[in-house]
Amino acid sequence: MRSRDQRGGIEKAPETSPDPKATKLATTDSAKVDIEEIFPAGKGRELVLNNCTSCHTIVPIVVLQMTRDAWERNGRDHRDRVTALSDAEFKTLYEYLIVNFNPQRPVPKLPKSAVGHLDGVLGASDLAPSAANT
Repeated sequence: MRSRDQRGGIEKAPETSPDPKATKLATTDSAKVDIEEIFPAGKGRELVLNNCTSCHTIVPIVVLQMTRDAWERNGRDHRDRVTALSDAEFKTLYEYLIVNFNPQRPVPKLPKSAVGHLDGVLGASDLAPSAANT
């Protein structure tokens, strides 16, 4: 379990690797996805999986496919939430997101039930049509 630091940010997650076979999404049917398929190996991958998912599932990361400018804006908005990461680690985390989750890359496939819970959070136009299996 993570604790809050003095500034209210979430402390850095342990440096353990997530289960490489599958991870559970926060959905009603306990859908499973292959993390290896969705999150390519690379510098920053473990930082994303061990820190971003302390506040939300992987779904927003995967389906938004943002531009560099949008990811950088997102990073500025999120910096105070992940205070235990050094500035260098935080930059590495966002470089990983910029390289692997952008409009020029195919949207990784997720179970439709996993993407469906975003309907109330995001507008329909925010979800890439290929993000969910049909």
